[in-house]
Amino acid sequence: MALEGPSQVIRSRPWSEFPQKSFPLPQTQTSIQTTELFEMNASSRVFDFLNTSQSGKAHQSSGISSQAFFSSISFALVIFLIQVLAFSYLRKKFRYIYQPRSYFVEDRCKVPPPRNSFVAWCSTVFRTPLSSYNDMGLDAYLFLRFLTILIVLFGGLSLTCIPILVPINYTGNVKELQSTGLDKVSISNVSMEKSARYFWHCLMANITIAWFHVILIHELYHCVQLKRQRLLSLATYYPENCNPLKTIILTNVSLKNRNKEHLRDIFNILPGGVSDIWFTYNHDKLDDLIQDYKFFRGVLEKQILRKMRKQLKNPDPTFEREMFTMNKPIEIFGSKLQCRTPFDMKCIQKVHSIEYCLEKMSSIKFEIDKQRHEIVSHIDDPTYLQTKGITSTDNVFITLRNQLSTYMAKQLLLSSNYFEMDECYVELNAKDIIWDNLQIQNSYFKRCRKYFTKVAMLLITIGWVVPVAFVGLVSHLPYLTALIPMLAWINNLPSTMKNIVSGLLPTIALSLLTEAVYETFRNLCRYQGILTGARLELEVQKWLFLFLFVQVFLVVSISSGITSVFQNLLQNPISIPKLVARDLPKASNFFFSFIVVRGLAYSGNLLLQLNQLLHKVIIFKFKTGTPRQRFKILVTLPKQHWGSTYPFFSLIGSIGLAYSILSPLILIICTVIFSIVLFSYKHCLLYVVDYRNESETFGKLYTVALRQLYAGVYCLEICLVGFFFLVGDHDENGHYLRSSSFTLGMYMGVTLLATTYIHIKINQKFDRTYDMLPLDLCTYFQHESEKDSTRQKDEKKGETRKPPTQDRIIMLHKSLSYQPEVVWIPRDQVGLSQFVISNFSPPSDAIIPVIDSGSVINMSGQVSICSGPLSRFDRSAELVNSQFIFSHSHTEGHLVLSLDQRPTISICHSRSSAAPTQANSAPKRSPSRVPPPSS
Repeated sequence: MALEGPSQVIRSRPWSEFPQKSFPLPQTQTSIQTTELFEMNASSRVFDFLNTSQSGKAHQSSGISSQAFFSSISFALVIFLIQVLAFSYLRKKFRYIYQPRSYFVEDRCKVPPPRNSFVAWCSTVFRTPLSSYNDMGLDAYLFLRFLTILIVLFGGLSLTCIPILVPINYTGNVKELQSTGLDKVSISNVSMEKSARYFWHCLMANITIAWFHVILIHELYHCVQLKRQRLLSLATYYPENCNPLKTIILTNVSLKNRNKEHLRDIFNILPGGVSDIWFTYNHDKLDDLIQDYKFFRGVLEKQILRKMRKQLKNPDPTFEREMFTMNKPIEIFGSKLQCRTPFDMKCIQKVHSIEYCLEKMSSIKFEIDKQRHEIVSHIDDPTYLQTKGITSTDNVFITLRNQLSTYMAKQLLLSSNYFEMDECYVELNAKDIIWDNLQIQNSYFKRCRKYFTKVAMLLITIGWVVPVAFVGLVSHLPYLTALIPMLAWINNLPSTMKNIVSGLLPTIALSLLTEAVYETFRNLCRYQGILTGARLELEVQKWLFLFLFVQVFLVVSISSGITSVFQNLLQNPISIPKLVARDLPKASNFFFSFIVVRGLAYSGNLLLQLNQLLHKVIIFKFKTGTPRQRFKILVTLPKQHWGSTYPFFSLIGSIGLAYSILSPLILIICTVIFSIVLFSYKHCLLYVVDYRNESETFGKLYTVALRQLYAGVYCLEICLVGFFFLVGDHDENGHYLRSSSFTLGMYMGVTLLATTYIHIKINQKFDRTYDMLPLDLCTYFQHESEKDSTRQKDEKKGETRKPPTQDRIIMLHKSLSYQPEVVWIPRDQVGLSQFVISNFSPPSDAIIPVIDSGSVINMSGQVSICSGPLSRFDRSAELVNSQFIFSHSHTEGHLVLSLDQRPTISICHSRSSAAPTQANSAPKRSPSRVPPPSS
C-alpha cells in the first residue's frame, strides 16, 4: 500500500522538506483536525490543551544556523566562566564552604587542601585518580566512573561516526534543495536520490550498538567484582555480635509467628543458625518526649541568650531577679504575653520562662530515661510492653551467624501464606533504616499505600503536561484571559507589565515545577513504606528517569503531543516507528543547546555551591541564632542523594545515543560536557560533599543507570526502522517502490529484536548475580563464622560477654540510644555565663548541665563559634571537638581553622571582642570506633 505523503513529492526533495501532513498516522488526530472538531467533541479540547505547551517545542530549532547555535549557548558559557572565576576567588576566603573535608572530619578521612594559587585547584583535581574516591563508598566512586564511561562511549563514537557520517550527510543532497544550518550534517539532508548512502547509517548504527554492549557488559562484570571485594573487606570489620551485614529485616510477620522459638526453628535450617532475634515496636511516645525536650532546650538557650544580649548592651542590676523569675510576662513586639499556659500547647506557648523550661526539661529527661530503660530491659517480651501501651510491629530483626545465610534467606520462600514474610532486606546499615515506615503496624494499609503511590507517580509522569500547559498559557495572555474570565483585568495592564508577566513568570514557574518534581517523587517513594534509604534511592532513580525521559525528551520531540503518542500506542502500535522517524530528527538542534546549557549550568553550580554560600554566609551573618544553631550550620557537610543525581545524566546519555546516527555532532558535544561535569564532581566529592553515605547501595545505582541507557538505544533503532521504511524510490506516477532502504529497515528491525533479547538476558543474569553472594565465597565466610564461634566460647568461659542489649543496640530505634544534650550558651567577658552555670548546674545530674565552652559573645551581642560543646552528654559533637578549633585572626580578618588533637577548647577572639583567653579543659577520652565511609 503506497503511503500518501512521499508519493506526492519529487524524488530529489530532501527529507527535511516534507510537510507534517504528508505522513498521516492511522487513527491519530493532528492539531489541525483537533481544531476542526473542537466544537464537536469535548475530549478533543483537553487533548488540544495538553498538546499546546511543550509538545514539539524542539522543532522550533530545526534548521538553525551554526551562528545562531553559538549565540544561543554563548550566554550559558559566559555565566559558566563567571561562576568558575567567582569560585576561584571565593574558595580562599570561605574555606569552610569550599574545603570542609580538609578541616571538619577525622584525620583518616581528611584531604590536604589545595594551594592558595588562583588556579592551583585545577591541577590538584585533575591529577587526583578516581581510585582515591573509593573510600567514599561505591556509589560515589562508581558515579565518577559512570561519567568516565560516558566519555569513553561518546568519545569512541565521535572518532568513528563523525568522520564517516558527517561528509556523507553534508554531500547527500542536490544543491537546489539543501537543508539549512546544522541540518546540513544530519541525516535529514540526505535526499531520496542518494538513498543508497543510508547503508552507512545502518552500518554505523550497528557499530554503535555493539560498542555500547561491549562497554555495558564489561562494566557490569567489573561492578560485581567491586561489590564482592567491598563485602569481603567489611566482613572482618564489625564485631562478631554487631555485624549489620549478618542482620536481615523480615517484613509482614503475623502475630502468631512473632515468637522467637518459632522463628528460630525456621531459620536454624540455614548454615550457622540464628544468633539473635528481636522485635520492633512503636516508639511514638518516646519520640514525642525527645522532640519536646529538644524544643524546650532550644527555647531555654534562646531566652538565656536574649537576656545576656540585653544585659551586655544595657547593664541592669536586676539581671539576677529577672533571670530566675518564673512566669514573668515577656515583651514581644510591644505587647505582654504570659509565658506559661495550663496545657502543653506549643501553638499557644509563644514564650516560656527560663525556670519553666528547666522544670520541663528535668521532668522530660526523667521520663525519657524511665521509658528507655523499660523498653530495653523488656525488649524480648512483647506481651509486657503491650500492657504499657508499646505495641509491636510486623517487622522483625534476625541476626544470623553466617553472612551467606542472609542471602539464602532472601531467595527462599519463607512462608506458605501469601503476603506473609514476603520481603527480606539484607546489607543493612543501622543509620539507613527509615524507622517511620518500620513502625507501621497494619500490613494491608502498607500495601494500599504502596499501590497508591505507584499509581500517583505514574499519573504524574503522564499528566505533568497539565501544570506545564497552564504555565505555557501564561506566556499567551489572550488565551489565558479568554479561558479564565476572572483574569480579564490583566489586559488593562501597561504593555511593560504584560511583557514581564508573559516573559518572566513562565520561566520562574517552570523552574519551580521542575524542582518540585524531585521532592515530590522522593516523598512519594518514601510514602510507599520502603524500610531503608538505599532501597529508597533505587526507587527514586527509576521513577525520576522515567519522568525525565517522557517529559524532557518525548514531549518536546513529538510535535503531535504526548496524548497522540499514547493514543497510537494503544490503538495502532505499528505507527509508532513512523511517528518517531518523522519527529525525532527535527529536534536534534534543540538538544544540542539543551545539553550544553544544562551541562554548563550544572558544572558551574557544583563549583560555586551557591546554596551553601547563601546559607552559610548571608543567612549565617544576619541570623541571631544560638551557638548550637550556628555550629550546626558551620559543620554540616552537604549530602549527595545519588538516586536524584543519576537520572539526569542517564537522560543525557540516552539522548546522545538516540541522536548518535541522526545527527553525529551530538557525540562530540556529549563528550565535552561530560568531561566538564566530571571535573566539577571530582572537586565537589573531594573537598565539599560528606563522605559518609548511609544509603549505600554498593553500586546498584550504577548498574541501573547503565541499563537505563537502553532507552536511547531503542529510540535510535525504532527511529531508523521507521526512517528506512518511509524513505524509498518512486515511479513516474509517484507510487512508492521498495528499494535498498526497505532492506535496511528490515535489518534494523532484526537488530531491534536482538537488542531486546540481549537486554532481557543481561537483566536476568546480572540482577541475580549482583543481588546475591555466590557459593564459592562460602568458604571465607564459613571461616569467619568459625572464628566468631570460638571467640564467643572463650568469652563465655571468661564471663566477659556483654549484655545482649548492648550488642544489638546498633539496630535499635535511635530514640533508645538518645542522650540529652547540654544547654549551650556563649561565654562573655563580664562573667554572665559563669553566673548562669553556677546557679543552674548542681553537682549531680538531676538536670541537664549548662556549659559555655566553644562560643563567645562580645559586648555588642555578636556570637562567635570556636568549637562544638564538650560534654559527656553531647556525643554528636565529640568528633568535631577533638579535630579542630575555630579562631578569628587579627591580621587576616577571616575565619582561620587551626587543628588540635587535644580535646581542649580555647576561646576565640574577634576584633570587636575583648574576651580573655581561657581554656576549659576536659578529661581525655579514647577515640570511638568509627565505621568505614561505605558502611
